[in-house]
Amino acid sequence: MSSITVNTLDDAGPCELPLGLDQARALRTNLISSSRVSLLPATLTPVRTNNLSNFSKDFFLPTTLNHAVNTQGTFKKVMAVAGAILLDLLTLPIRLVTSAPRALCNAVFQNPLRKILIEERFSKDYTDQDTIKIEFKYQYQDEFKQTTLYVLKQNLNLVQTPNYVEAARYEEWTYP
Repeated sequence: MSSITVNTLDDAGPCELPLGLDQARALRTNLISSSRVSLLPATLTPVRTNNLSNFSKDFFLPTTLNHAVNTQGTFKKVMAVAGAILLDLLTLPIRLVTSAPRALCNAVFQNPLRKILIEERFSKDYTDQDTIKIEFKYQYQDEFKQTTLYVLKQNLNLVQTPNYVEAARYEEWTYP
């Protein structure tokens, strides 16, 4: 039997979804993290529009809040924040124009796993997360009628994130 177990990064509590063979095959190809966006496009368009907190960080001061404040060293941080605020203020009109199309695009093109979690009525604790932990157990029979169980443990980004936002990266395949 195949299944997927979903948990938040802070281990709020796992939730398991049993899967049929066809569901497991379809899901196996869709277990991908959403892509990451480099600095320039992230400066010109709000990348994350999935909730108000992420949208406000990526709309008002994206370079300052997501990048410059993480700079090490006092002098470097002051210079980075000053330059980032200037860049953010100069590109604010462009973000204003591009925010509505970006929000519509993000609403239509969602991560395939996020769509499945919403369809299966998972709690908003899981579907509203930027990154979740999964454990995917996939059992299948090959042409010689031998059954194999694959287990994938991975952190997945459910929304596109800017390159400079720290994302939890973890992937482990096991073949028991």
